[in-house]
Amino acid sequence: MTPKTWTESDRLAALESYAILDTPLEPEFDDIARLAAEVLEAPIAVVNLIASGRQWFKAEIGIGARELPLDVSI
Repeated sequence: MTPKTWTESDRLAALESYAILDTPLEPEFDDIARLAAEVLEAPIAVVNLIASGRQWFKAEIGIGARELPLDVSI
């Protein structure tokens, strides 16, 4: 079976189909970010979704924002 080749428009359509962007905070995602920060002893951890032109944080530790433009992503 040949693996599917995903385009950027496919990826964005898939992300949109989940209807998760701009939804309220959820403790389960906060727990994932907190656990990542603790285990890695890192001051910053995020559950990050990359949309068109922005990175949106479903959960974040140490950033203090819900989204940032893509041009400031690592």
